Amino acid sequence: MKVRITKILAWTSGLVFLFVMLIWVRSLFVSDVIRPSGEAGRPTIWIESRRGQIGFELFPQRMTTREQGVWLRTSRARLGWLDPISQGTAHHALGFGFERTQASWRVVTPYWPWAGVAALLPAAVLLRRERRRRRLTEGRCVQCGYDLRESRESCPECGAAIAD
Repeated sequence: MKVRITKILAWTSGLVFLFVMLIWVRSLFVSDVIRPSGEAGRPTIWIESRRGQIGFELFPQRMTTREQGVWLRTSRARLGWLDPISQGTAHHALGFGFERTQASWRVVTPYWPWAGVAALLPAAVLLRRERRRRRLTEGRCVQCGYDLRESRESCPECGAAIAD
């Protein structure tokens, strides 16, 4: 059961990694903006992807614009709030940014940490599989790596059954 769950999580994480990489590359050429309109008394969040970064802007109060529904804008324009933040209290390091103004909070993050986190589990599963295959071909215990050339039934080091 544990192996099955690990495989499902690894495949899901691998798909997330591919999706993040696709959006990352797309953001280098195209700007995407998702701006849902907020309901009365509820905060509104805008999401923008451009130049290898994704940004989130949260408006704690309801906005006064009359836009209804969720809309997506795609353009090749390079202007927008992901450009270097010049107002308010801005903090930037390694492509990360944070700014709080009177009307909103802005958080900007590059895609590379998201891709790295999504790649961790598939990489661990692949490394484990490769280590197991190498130990089997070298005649060593799959669990601990002990040399099994003189053993017949189980590993004298850890007690694991010898795999064929």
